[in-house]
Amino acid sequence: MAPPETLSSSVLVATVLSFIFSFLLVPALPLDRTPPNNDLQTLLCLRSNLSDPAGLLASWKNDSLEFCTWAGVNCGKRHKSHVVALNLDSLELSGQIPACIANLTFLERIHFPNNHLTGPIPYELGQLKWLQYLNFSSNNLCDPRNSVFLFSSSDRRSWGKFSPR
Repeated sequence: MAPPETLSSSVLVATVLSFIFSFLLVPALPLDRTPPNNDLQTLLCLRSNLSDPAGLLASWKNDSLEFCTWAGVNCGKRHKSHVVALNLDSLELSGQIPACIANLTFLERIHFPNNHLTGPIPYELGQLKWLQYLNFSSNNLCDPRNSVFLFSSSDRRSWGKFSPR
């Protein structure tokens, strides 16, 4: 049997070598790879709450990571992986607007007129500090008075109603 010092040094050498080889054998991720985006999950949440009989949101799939190219989705120029506008006008969508839409923290514009949306307008939309335009006109929402809003850039807490009719 080998002396204990030889065994412990052999174990140490084997551990160090396996550690080094594990880095050589594991492929490195590309440097431009970004971590998963919460906006993708939020868009999928929104999609799961909407019925799309015309299939116009067919590009909104879990296996499509390029969500900035999806129909009706616009991403920022500065923050390219963040949704800044949703334009879903006259798509025959039905269902309720889920509270998860407020997870799109860079959202500036929501344009969903002329659909068949029902239920309340999510209270959580009031947490979107960049939201400047909101249009749910010609839907079947619980409070039709809250159809189109423009937000003052100086005081985002004040909602000014704009009626297109």
